[in-house]
Amino acid sequence: MPGRYKDKLEKLLPEVDGWLSPGEIDKINFLVNTIMSTRQKQSIFSSDHLSYLPDKNEHSEKKILSSYYSAYIKIADGCDNHCSYCIIPFIRGPYRSRTIESVKEEVKNLVKHGVKEINLIAQDITSFGKDLSGGKYQLPELIKSLLKIKKLEWIRLLYVYPEHIMPELIDLMKHEKRICKYLDIPIQHIDDKILKTMKRQSSEKSIRKIIENIKENIPDIALRTSVIVGFPGETENQFGKLKKWIKKTEFDYLGVFTYSREEGTPAYSLPGQISKKIKEKRQAELLKIQSEIAHKKNTNRIGYTFRTLVEGFQDEELKGRTEFHAPEIDGDIIIEKGKASEGKFVNVKIIDALEYNLIGEIVK
Repeated sequence: MPGRYKDKLEKLLPEVDGWLSPGEIDKINFLVNTIMSTRQKQSIFSSDHLSYLPDKNEHSEKKILSSYYSAYIKIADGCDNHCSYCIIPFIRGPYRSRTIESVKEEVKNLVKHGVKEINLIAQDITSFGKDLSGGKYQLPELIKSLLKIKKLEWIRLLYVYPEHIMPELIDLMKHEKRICKYLDIPIQHIDDKILKTMKRQSSEKSIRKIIENIKENIPDIALRTSVIVGFPGETENQFGKLKKWIKKTEFDYLGVFTYSREEGTPAYSLPGQISKKIKEKRQAELLKIQSEIAHKKNTNRIGYTFRTLVEGFQDEELKGRTEFHAPEIDGDIIIEKGKASEGKFVNVKIIDALEYNLIGEIVK
C-alpha cells in the first residue's frame, strides 16, 4: 500500500503515525524511535535505493529469514516485465539487482553461522544483473561465484521467468550437484491468446520447448509452476486447453490462482470479466488434477533413497526435505525410523507415499 499509494495514504489515514515504503523496511526501528522521541508523524518513501539490500561495500551480517540451516537470499527487487494483471512494477518499481559481491558476502556470513541451504529469490531471478551489465543476464555467473563457498550444500532457484532460462543455466544445473534439481517457473497459462492479453513474453510453443529442454537435459528435475484461471475473456475451450496441458505435462507442484482485478493494471478494464463462482470452479478442477499427479509421483518414489535435510519434529516424528522440496511449500518426508539432529543431512529410504508427503526411514 505505501509503495503504491504513498501520495494519498497520509491524507486518507491520518491516524497512522508512520509510513515506510517496501524498499525502506529495514528502517522500521529508526522510524519508530523517531516517532516516539519527537511525538510527530514520520514517513519514509523511496523506491530508488533499496536500503534493505546491501551493496558491494556493505559487510554487515543479515538476519536469517528461515531457520539456522536454511535461508532466503533476495538478489533483486522490482520488475520490468509489466504483465497486464500485475501490480508489482507499480509497488516495487523497476528491476534492480544487487552486485554479485554483495550476495556472495551475505551467503558467506550465513554459511559461517551454519546455513546449509540458500534459496535465491526475486520477482524474476533469471533477469539478475541485466540492469548492471548492459543487458547481460548474470545468474549463471552469480551461481558459479556462490559455488566457491565451502560448506554451502544446496542452492535453490525460485521464480525463474521461462523466456530468460539460458542454456548455460540448464547446463550448470545438469552438472553441479549442489544446485538443487528444482525450478519454480511461473507459466500462468498455455493459450496464446490469453498469454498475449496477459502481456507475457511467452507463447505456447516457447513454453513447451523450454519445459521439454529442461526435462531432456535434467530428467530427474522437480518442476513447480503457477497458473491463473478466470483471466478476463478465458473461454471454456481455453480453460480446457490449460487443463489438458497440466494433465500431460505433470508438474511436480502446481499453484493455481484465481484472477484478481488490480486497480491501475491494464487487465482491470478488460471486457469479459469472469464471475467468482466460475473462477473458483476452474481452480478446484485443476487442483484435483494436480493432487492425483502429485500422489502418483510420490508413489513412484517408494523404494528410492534420497539425501534429506532434517528439519525437526512433526507430531513427535522427524521430518525433512529433499532437494525436490522447497521450504514450507512442497511437502515433507516424515521419518518414521531412525534418529538425526535438526539441520543435518541423512539418507532416507521412502517406504510409503501420501498425497503431498512421503514416509521414510533413515538408512546408512
